[in-house]
Amino acid sequence: MVKPVKRCLVAVLLFCVAGRGYVCAEAGACEAAAVRAAVLDLMETFGSAYAEGEGVLANLVEIEGRMRAAGGEDLPGLAAEFDALRRRALVANPLVSG
Repeated sequence: MVKPVKRCLVAVLLFCVAGRGYVCAEAGACEAAAVRAAVLDLMETFGSAYAEGEGVLANLVEIEGRMRAAGGEDLPGLAAEFDALRRRALVANPLVSG
């Protein structure tokens, strides 16, 4: 039981470290990678109890594509969407949401 808790704490730390409130071309890629790694870890650890995982990953891919296509435009809007997605992924963590 200790191992999943440690893994989830690592995932939470990734969210906190990545939560700088902005997205730009280079930082956005790092933040997206951190969110992806955390979501994959939560999916592996909790399986069906972390039902948001597939949806979060699909939304993440979509936002990343729009970030690349934007070429520096609409960064505030994309940052807000990314932050909302990161929060959604974190709140869906079974250790957080119960």
